[in-house]
Amino acid sequence: MKFSFETAGWQNITGQKGTTTLVLGVLDIIIGIFFFFNLYAGLTILPYIFAAWFILDSIHTLMIGDIYRLASDGFYWLKLIMSILGFILGIILLFDPITSALTLAFLIGFYFISIGINYIVETF
Repeated sequence: MKFSFETAGWQNITGQKGTTTLVLGVLDIIIGIFFFFNLYAGLTILPYIFAAWFILDSIHTLMIGDIYRLASDGFYWLKLIMSILGFILGIILLFDPITSALTLAFLIGFYFISIGINYIVETF
């Protein structure tokens, strides 16, 4: 039986409400508003924000990782490996914010490529 994320609600899949996802969504909105009104402060802490973003997103994916096993084992392992790599990258960036600031375009590109690959794999 093929599992589809589109036909099943979050609560039906996990047995829980999407509390972690809601908290991350609200946190993203707060950070976005902060950047709109405090440009210089935002540029100063941006490397730390990216490090925390990689770490929190990876932890979130690892917490709900069993859901992906319902789709397929290959997709589960892809998400697991991508989450572990994201977590390691986040830790590296947290302890070396200058590298994070200098490679910001590369980091954004890496993030969008990895998310794009995940979406394409999730489609099939």
